[in-house]
Amino acid sequence: GPLHDVYQAARTLEDELTGLLATAEGKPAPPPRSLVPTETPPVATTAQSALTTTPAVLSTPASVVATVAPYVPTAAPFVPTAPPVALPIVSVTRVAYGPCTTPAPGGLIKGWINCPGTVYLQINRPLPSGDLRVGFDWPSLGSFFYGTAHVGSTTGPVDVHVVNTFINACVTTYLSTVQVYDGAVSGPLVARQQLTLTTTCQ
Repeated sequence: GPLHDVYQAARTLEDELTGLLATAEGKPAPPPRSLVPTETPPVATTAQSALTTTPAVLSTPASVVATVAPYVPTAAPFVPTAPPVALPIVSVTRVAYGPCTTPAPGGLIKGWINCPGTVYLQINRPLPSGDLRVGFDWPSLGSFFYGTAHVGSTTGPVDVHVVNTFINACVTTYLSTVQVYDGAVSGPLVARQQLTLTTTCQ
């Protein structure tokens, strides 16, 4: 191109000046530089071009990336707790009595004496006094079954033996109320249970 022609003309002029200078000094003139082939700049090979190529950045398509929903903890439903049920200190389970087998003495009075029975209790907490007394009425006025027991700090089922000193008539079924007191002689009422009682008389 034009630049190459200018370059060649400059080299020719330089050769001529160099030749004149050598002649003046009595030296042989050097060969013209304009006849020396110009060097062709090296051309990068395919391998070198590959080394200088900017590496491609691989990206994952958006359709391949899984979308993960954020974790949201689920609150457990509130379940109200019922307050604990306070059991009575003593519960009456059942009553058994009779048969009454001992007639009143002398045959002058109709009825029976020393009629036995048993009151079955469930002690849920120790009694403060460690003793209890139990009674329930017979249908006749002033007639009742009565008994005491020393239970200490016992809890669980307890049987208390009771006695009615005199009943004047046989009643096979009747409604009565069993009462339990803390203390062998005196003390507060700790249980009261109405029951239908049945027995046989001989």
